[in-house]
Amino acid sequence: RTYRKQQHLVLRLQALRRGVLARRLVESRRDAAVSVQCAWRSLIARRRVLAMRRAAIKLQRAWRGLCLRSRMDLEHRAATRIQAVVRQRAACVLVDARRKAARRIVAWLHKLRAEARFKVVLESTTLLASWWRAQAQKRRHKRKLLAVATIRQSWRRLKGRRQDATREAAALVVQRVWRGVLHRVHESRKVSAAIRIQKHARRRLLVALLARKQLAAVQLQAIWRGFAARQQYSKMQVLQARLGRLVRCRSARAQRLAMHASASRI
Repeated sequence: RTYRKQQHLVLRLQALRRGVLARRLVESRRDAAVSVQCAWRSLIARRRVLAMRRAAIKLQRAWRGLCLRSRMDLEHRAATRIQAVVRQRAACVLVDARRKAARRIVAWLHKLRAEARFKVVLESTTLLASWWRAQAQKRRHKRKLLAVATIRQSWRRLKGRRQDATREAAALVVQRVWRGVLHRVHESRKVSAAIRIQKHARRRLLVALLARKQLAAVQLQAIWRGFAARQQYSKMQVLQARLGRLVRCRSARAQRLAMHASASRI
């Protein structure tokens, strides 16, 4: 009986020790699985953030390049227009100066010729000179009026271009602000959709993880029960063998005692 009690206590201690070891193994595997899942999720989140950051940088570069190119085009057009107006004005001034010099030279030559050849016809020459001067003054006045009109037209065109430039700049600013608002709204929608997708995926992963854990626990329980049943069966076989030996030994001793008793009686 003491041997059976000791054996039963030893079996209980062994079962408790194996249960503790099995629970520690399950907890260590669970902790390892949780750490691996955390690392994998953080890696996926970093990759997504890096991809979104690279896409945003590319979009910013493209948009800034487009803005710079549009500005350079506008400045180049304005510069070419200003150069054309300035050159036109310089050409007009040069032509007027040359015409004035030519008229002066012609008048001076006419005067010299008139004084050398036609001293008699001074009155006619004076009349012609006065008429010529009047015509020249009229022409100058007309040219001045044309120059003033051209300057006014050019000034009005320049004002219109400046107004168009300011309107275009204001329109670009409004477009930028609107596109920024649309981009922020789109990004917020993307972020909300990504958060929803992450929540749904995490729920699915948690459900799958719980199912896997349950399957693993069931498998571990089945393995442990099979192992315990095999151990108990082997121990029962050993006990049965020992009991058979004890019974045989006792029966042999009883036979021997009976034989001794019969021999002593005889």
